[in-house]
Parts: sequence; C-alpha cells; structure tokens
Amino acid sequence: SDTQTESIKSKMVSMVKEETKRFQSQLDDENRSFGEIMESQGEFWSQNEPKINEIMRAELNDDQYATYEREQLVEKTSRVQRQATSELDRINKSLELSEEQEDQVFGILVQKSSEYDESMAIEGIEATLPESANAEDITKEDAIRSVLNAEQTEKYNERLEKGGFGRRGQWGRGRGFGG
Repeated sequence: SDTQTESIKSKMVSMVKEETKRFQSQLDDENRSFGEIMESQGEFWSQNEPKINEIMRAELNDDQYATYEREQLVEKTSRVQRQATSELDRINKSLELSEEQEDQVFGILVQKSSEYDESMAIEGIEATLPESANAEDITKEDAIRSVLNAEQTEKYNERLEKGGFGRRGQWGRGRGFGG
C-alpha cells in the first residue's frame, strides 16, 4: 500500500542518512585509507540486512513478507551464481581447468560464498568433490587446491601471493583486475 511504501521509504532513508554521516566521518579520518573506506561502503547493505529485514517484517503482512523473502533469495542466488561464474572464469584463464575441474571449482565457489544458502537452487554444484574439499572447516582456497594438479596448484599459489583472482581493483582488497 502507499502507507507501507512511505513508511518503508522513510525508515530506509533514515538508515542511509546515518550511514552517510558515518561515511563522511570516515572520509575525514586521516588514519583510514581510501580503499578501507570504499570496502566498508560496499559492505553496507549486507551488514544491514538484518535491520532491513526487521523494517520489512514490521511493515508487511505475512504474505507480503513471504514474497519479499522469496525475492531476496532469488536475488542472492543470482548474485552468488554470477560471482562464482566470474571468479571461475578468472581462475580458468590462468589454470586451464578440465571440464570436471571447472564443475568442481564452481561448486566450491558457490558453497564457500558468504551468501550461500542450502535452499538456493543452483545448477552445477552437484559435482563430485574430493572428501577433503567437503570438510566443514576447509578454506575456499584449500578446497580449490584439492581439485587441482601439481602444476595448477603451483600457478594458483603464485597467483594468490600476487593478490589472487578477485575482481576488486585499487579500492578493494588490493587485488588486481581480471585474469
């Protein structure tokens, strides 16, 4: 309804105004690098997801909120898939993975995403992984290493030492662009 829309908009604007004040104080802080500041801004929405969900829960009826949750899951699923595909492409450029390795690395990238949820319907994450890649406490990097051959592992490690396969540029975590 219009009333719901206005109330949600008002609460979101208030939240963003608070964040803008925080952002300005970070820009004024000479002890923080521009990269650190930009990275913290990129995390704003994910860090505030619980707060946003609270706003939506308070404003929407049960059916509306259920629809909202479904749409959020669809968006997250799409984002996780895009990020995994993009990172897989960068890894594959350097390591020339076999088709089986591509499937395995894609599955690892999806499942190790901070946004991954088991309820996500993502094709291509069924690849059989070595038992070590499925360990609960294994890092994404170690899981990927478990499906690489010795030469690929060496290239992978070298690339990680130089900043990795991330998509972030000078404002991110210091990683280079592309593959």
